Amino acid sequence: MKKDRHSAIIGSGEMAVILVENANRMGLISHTFSNDLSDKAVGFSNYHHNVSIFEVEEIVNICKKFEVVGILPTTELTISIAASVANSLGLHGMSVDVSRKITDKGYVRDCAVDVKNLEQPKYLIWNRGEALPVIDRYPVIVKPAAMGGKRGVVVLYSQDKLESAIAYALDNLPAYKTRVIIEEYLAGGTEFSVESISFEGKHKVIQVTEKITSGPPHCVELGHIQPARISKNIRENIEVVIPQLLDKVGVNNTTSHTEIKVI
Repeated sequence: MKKDRHSAIIGSGEMAVILVENANRMGLISHTFSNDLSDKAVGFSNYHHNVSIFEVEEIVNICKKFEVVGILPTTELTISIAASVANSLGLHGMSVDVSRKITDKGYVRDCAVDVKNLEQPKYLIWNRGEALPVIDRYPVIVKPAAMGGKRGVVVLYSQDKLESAIAYALDNLPAYKTRVIIEEYLAGGTEFSVESISFEGKHKVIQVTEKITSGPPHCVELGHIQPARISKNIRENIEVVIPQLLDKVGVNNTTSHTEIKVI
């Protein structure tokens, strides 16, 4: 008789529902974790455990009991938690140290400095409580160093609006996050996201997604085109450059979503 294979999903919100559906299609028994019993995945997964996502030791014990074979995060908040659980169980997962830094855009910017054929805008990191920086060249884009989905993003054209732009970025950060990134705004071109999968430090680009955005001031994503309408040459360049970036950042066992702009 074939032995059941169990997967652990850290969280129980909308993304957990998607992961449960995919686990079911793969023949995996799904386990979700959270102490919010109103979440969408509760009653949808095969097992829901009324345990706070921050109770890592308890999650590890439950996963050991069911001999879980894989751990999945559902949000930025749960990336480091999933890595910690996977590490405790001896399963493939991201380095715990890297998982705690990977969602910080400043960390990624710093790691990307020496990646060949990947150009970066000039940028600086501002920390909550510091004096307001003086920017000598506009326009710039101000955004939380953490968080995705274009939350807290604004394109700015003058120094007199900088304080309110930083406040807007901070309003879109969790209280425990303190960093804002201010970088030169690169006009024109097209935004893309690159979806990759990494296993034991080897990386494979699996999709390039073209983004349709509103443009300044908030650059809201309005739609997506897959596969992206790009030349074979650009696709090949992406498939060379992104693995170099992932190496520099320290990605080893995970999926990843990298945002780029081609001008």
